[in-house]
Amino acid sequence: MRQNPNPAVPLAAVVRFKASAPVVTTVTISDATRRWRVEFGRDADPEKGLPLVGFYPGKTHAIEVSIRDAGDKLTTAPEKLSFTAPPLLSDATEFPPIQVRTAESAQMEPGWTLLSLRRQRRGGGGPTAGRCPTPMPSSVAAPWPRR
Repeated sequence: MRQNPNPAVPLAAVVRFKASAPVVTTVTISDATRRWRVEFGRDADPEKGLPLVGFYPGKTHAIEVSIRDAGDKLTTAPEKLSFTAPPLLSDATEFPPIQVRTAESAQMEPGWTLLSLRRQRRGGGGPTAGRCPTPMPSSVAAPWPRR
């Protein structure tokens, strides 16, 4: 198990192991106050890596891995794993800038609204980083309140 190799997502980890056949993998994660389970189906190859998210910054998490084979036999790893998520940045200027933009439908032309669901990391990251427009027709109700 290791921290996510993508530095833009530090509160995630990847667990890898080799299984002799396709298995259902259950990962139980806990810290001092929370406990949750993540299940990966037989189509998820643990040798390629299973992503784990939801870690709290600066906390140590215990991770228990168990697998269930096609014959429904349950096997639990003999040792728990441990992952300490990195702390939050101490310098507020290191956090990505937040820009609040509102759409005022009355002042817009009818048609499609393009929105970017990805944020651009600090310092750029190339001409297309963070710029994946997603079309949303004005006739479709957004899952968030429009202003």
